[in-house]
Amino acid sequence: MLLHRWPALVLGLFLVVECTSGAVLLYNGDIFRATHHQLYQDTASPVPVTPDAAVKIVEQAHPQFGATWVAYDENCWSCWP
Repeated sequence: MLLHRWPALVLGLFLVVECTSGAVLLYNGDIFRATHHQLYQDTASPVPVTPDAAVKIVEQAHPQFGATWVAYDENCWSCWP
């Protein structure tokens, strides 16, 4: 009986830790947005920015960043390496 109970308890705890850390990875974008909300403030513009223009703006401001992926998220362009 003890041979089954303790390994099951250890493996059960391991699965809880693994699932919890996996959930953090799954919601990484939402967590980043909630903790860095100042990066997602949009400003009114008469001419909307295109994805190519967004990448060029990021490259000019931070040439070492190397943005290769752009996503439109609630009125903001997000550039990712």
